[in-house]
Amino acid sequence: VSIGNGRYHGGGLTVAEEAAIDDGRLHLYVVYPGTFWQLFVCLTHLRFGMMTPRVLDRHAATRVVLHTRRPKPVDTDGRLTTQTPATFAVLPRSLTVVVPRVLPNDHAGLSAVPAAL
Repeated sequence: VSIGNGRYHGGGLTVAEEAAIDDGRLHLYVVYPGTFWQLFVCLTHLRFGMMTPRVLDRHAATRVVLHTRRPKPVDTDGRLTTQTPATFAVLPRSLTVVVPRVLPNDHAGLSAVPAAL
């Protein structure tokens, strides 16, 4: 299970193509157990957008509660910070960010930069 608030994670793997950091949703995918080749196809899909594998589901939500049969460690941005069960939620307007006045044409999110910046 991978949960994120943006388009990419883990060295460029795509959580959700349509995700934007300010869309107010968490985007997640679940990789189910499969054969070596199914998991290989899953990895190439997440990295390069090739064939969609059967062992992969994508979802979006504002709140996610993750339960496992036994407690499992939760990696938060490269560090083990807690264990399951764990709750993840969007907290609108809880982080102040600084953005450039002019954004690249291919940016995702930050659709309305306030004039005060």
